[in-house]
Amino acid sequence: MKDIRFSIVIPAYNASESIVTTLDCVKAQTYRHFEVIIVDDKSADAAALAEVVRSERYQDLDINLVLSEVKLNGAGARNKGIELATGDYVSFLDADDEWHAD
Repeated sequence: MKDIRFSIVIPAYNASESIVTTLDCVKAQTYRHFEVIIVDDKSADAAALAEVVRSERYQDLDINLVLSEVKLNGAGARNKGIELATGDYVSFLDADDEWHAD
């Protein structure tokens, strides 16, 4: 049986600090069949966010970081993430949210 793959869509706005805890929680999951799609909503800290996301700390996560050139707002950023999702299911997680392991 094929493993179900999830797409985790994370809209982010000025979230270069808060996303660390969020990505740590995602990384702590034992079910590993997922991709992470982070859509930055034209943040002032987009470069810092990219540095965090591309750090060695998260190299084992399948992360697609999208830096929007226009302001999308929360719904638009989520919709952009859905467009890019390749998983069987989509889950939303805000850039300042935490998930418990499993």
